[in-house]
Amino acid sequence: MTVQAQAYRSIAPESLATLKSKWLHSPQSCYAYEQKGEIGAYLLAHAWNSHKPPNLYAPLTKSIEGDTLFVHDLAVTDKLLGQGVGRQLVERLLTQAQSQDFSRALLVAIQDSRAFWEKFGFTSQDQTPANEIYGTGAIVMVKTLNQ
Repeated sequence: MTVQAQAYRSIAPESLATLKSKWLHSPQSCYAYEQKGEIGAYLLAHAWNSHKPPNLYAPLTKSIEGDTLFVHDLAVTDKLLGQGVGRQLVERLLTQAQSQDFSRALLVAIQDSRAFWEKFGFTSQDQTPANEIYGTGAIVMVKTLNQ
C-alpha cells in the first residue's frame, strides 16, 4: 500500500482487497521487487477476456480467463525511480507472457507513462477509450504477443 501511495498521485489508491484479488487470480504474473527487506516496487497482471480494460477499484470476483494479459499495475517507490526496476519487472512479465497462450497484452497508461510503455512495443488504442475513472489523459495501449 505504501508503494501504491507513492506511485499514484493523480488517482485514488485501490484497496488492499482489490490488489489482492489481482494476485489471487494470477499469482504467476504478479511480482514484487524487494530491497533491504522492503518492497520497493510491484507489478500486477492477470488474464483478461475483453478488449476493454477492467474497472478500476473493483476486485476480480469471477472467471476472467482469456487470451489477453491485462497489465493492471506497475508501481515503483520514489527511492527506486530511474534505476530500471520498472523495466526489469515489465521485461520479466513479457518474457513469461510469450511462453503462454496470450495473444496480446493490454494496459491503461496513466500519469504520462505512454512513452515508457511504447519502449516495450505497446501502442495506443484510440478506438478504445479509457474509463474516466483512470484519470485525465489515461490511454488504453496494446501489444501483440503470440500470433
